Amino acid sequence: MGRGRPGGGGAARRGGRLPPAVEPVEPGRLLLLGADAATWEVLDGLIAAGRTPDWGELARRGVRGELATFKPTSSPLIWTSIATGKTPAEHGIVDFVRRLPGSDERRPYSSGQRTAAAVWDIFARHGRSAVQVKWWASWPAEPLKG
Repeated sequence: MGRGRPGGGGAARRGGRLPPAVEPVEPGRLLLLGADAATWEVLDGLIAAGRTPDWGELARRGVRGELATFKPTSSPLIWTSIATGKTPAEHGIVDFVRRLPGSDERRPYSSGQRTAAAVWDIFARHGRSAVQVKWWASWPAEPLKG
């Protein structure tokens, strides 16, 4: 996975200047946003055109970066790896659907097939609150303090 840099991941590689480090607004808090299949090339164009001012402000004030990915680039597999810090072999979500044992019937992967704790599970285990919204392979929702 790529290393995040305050305000803009690839600026130094492109000969640009990196803005100064941004102090966290409230230490101990984490906000992880993702847009499935988005690239900074596309987002930067939208930000420059003024079409995504909130993403622009978040990128300016926060940390952003380009991430390495798994092949095949299956959204549930990748997002579960982000949430768990584990490989697909370790967390058990390897595609959009799974074949039911002894049949040809297929069902979407769910949180019940995940074999590793997600970041929101780890937060809960340590008495911290967490909220996750529309995360791949997270249905049915797990109880959260949030």
